[in-house]
Order: sequence, then C-alpha cells, then structure tokens
Amino acid sequence: MSDTYRVYRRRWVVIAAFMSVNVTMQMLWITYASITDQSARYYHVSHLEIGLLAMVFMILFIPLSLPASWLIDTGGFRVAVGAGSTLMGVAASRAGSPARTTREPCWPRSA
Repeated sequence: MSDTYRVYRRRWVVIAAFMSVNVTMQMLWITYASITDQSARYYHVSHLEIGLLAMVFMILFIPLSLPASWLIDTGGFRVAVGAGSTLMGVAASRAGSPARTTREPCWPRSA
C-alpha cells in the first residue's frame, strides 16, 4: 500500500486566510503596548493592570481553543474561520467605538 497524497492549490488560499486572521488578531493585541503609560496614568492603575488587559488574549486562548476545535470538526474550517473573524471584528469595533470613548483624550495634550 503506497501513501500518496494529492496536493491542492486551494490550501494556499486557506493558509492565507488563516494567516491574515491571525496577523489581524496579533495587531489588535499588540496595540496596547504603545499606550501603556498613558492608559495607566489616565485610568489611575498600575502598568501591571494594563498588561493584564493585554494578556487576556493569551489567557483565553487555551479554554476557547476547545470550542473552536469542536466548531472546526463539526462545521468545517470555513465556518470556524468565518465565525472567529466575525467575532474578532465585532470585538475590535466595539473596543474602538465612539460609545466607549471618554470626553477627554488619554494622551498628553500639546502645549
């Protein structure tokens, strides 16, 4: 019995979609790094608390990978990536929505 595999060109599209979702997610996660000092001052919290906010992604990755694996097994990769991308887009738009902003900016004003 020979083990032969058929390679499809479609795999590159799937890999590109998966990569673009992951790159976007990492970009959203790393945006906290540049505003840690200003955020800590504005909200009167420590740098650790701002860092913990950024680490929520890594902390939730493990428990949320279980339902994501189930969704991939039952619905397929396309459904799972679509659902994950939609949830990420909703969360990202909610984080930057005008309803979440305050009246004063958290960055220092120029003189």
